Amino acid sequence: MEKQTGESKPNAGQAEPVKKMGKRQMRAISLRVFSVAWKIFFACFLVVLLYVLIVGGYRFGKALFTEQPRSASTAELRITVEKGQSAGSIGKQLEQKGIVASGAVFCGKALLFQYEIRPGTYSVSPSMTDREILELMSADASGGSGK
Repeated sequence: MEKQTGESKPNAGQAEPVKKMGKRQMRAISLRVFSVAWKIFFACFLVVLLYVLIVGGYRFGKALFTEQPRSASTAELRITVEKGQSAGSIGKQLEQKGIVASGAVFCGKALLFQYEIRPGTYSVSPSMTDREILELMSADASGGSGK
């Protein structure tokens, strides 16, 4: 065995001791970490929100400008439109009966294409497009659309 010289390093092979931090320093670091985490969360939230709005807007716009019947079924249902009834309430009624896919899209088409829906009783089916239904409900009374 060899004698060790007095020149060996104390704590050789060990990490240097970590300096103790005061409460103020810990609080400052914690606030910075929380601030960064909050900014990342908020940025992610905005990205997701933007995505949902873009996809929803695209789908609504596509439905507004494309014409597809709800189904091929030719079973007719009678719908009564009261005087002063809004396009939104008519659309909701048609959606509940399974005639149109979306009452909101039906209402949007009525407003966008400026259909004036007249009171009366109409025979409609899921095989009709929204525009066909709107044309039927806005035709002159002399055309025999409303009864």
